[in-house]
Amino acid sequence: MSSPYGTMVPPSESAPIQMGPGGPVTGPPIDVPAPQFFERIYQPLYDSVSITAAATSTPFFNTSPTNILFGNIERPNTLPRPQAFACRAISVYYDMNVLAADAVLLSRSGCLVFTLNDRKQFQLPITFLGGAGGLATFGRTDAAAVANVTNGYPSMAFVHWLPIPIVISEEEVFQVRIDWLVALTGLTATRVWVAMWGVLRRKPTGQ
Repeated sequence: MSSPYGTMVPPSESAPIQMGPGGPVTGPPIDVPAPQFFERIYQPLYDSVSITAAATSTPFFNTSPTNILFGNIERPNTLPRPQAFACRAISVYYDMNVLAADAVLLSRSGCLVFTLNDRKQFQLPITFLGGAGGLATFGRTDAAAVANVTNGYPSMAFVHWLPIPIVISEEEVFQVRIDWLVALTGLTATRVWVAMWGVLRRKPTGQ
């Protein structure tokens, strides 16, 4: 593609971010990406739901949250054009004040299911998601803390790295849910987060 300042290489999905060619002082700024190129940033997608004793299956990413503490998805279950996301890991987090008994109940009950366009991509009991020590804690030491009944690294996170990234393209429908396969009888309502770690493709700022 020709321009007054040289030749630009057409974009490709595998190509790194490419910048527009330089020019004279009166020309376009050299640090502005050319309009037809995408930028790729590290930006996890996350969502959370308050889980109660009545829960049997909990969907995530199906609403647009108004509080960025609880979620950051722009559109329920989809990415707007021309965004795309390469998911390299997926994780489950509990509220840091979760009671020990409730943490154990959630851990042995929950199974994470990830589908894309109604096709299952990933399924695993959440107690197996952690790759370095199983259920971990925030390091609390009081009698109600998960720290007294579990082991692992001090993060209170179940994280599973995917050997092959799951790519969510623009306008595709993805769904993430946790099925609670053991009754959550007696559970104190607690918030659970699901986070997908990876690279987001989007248009450069101002386009």
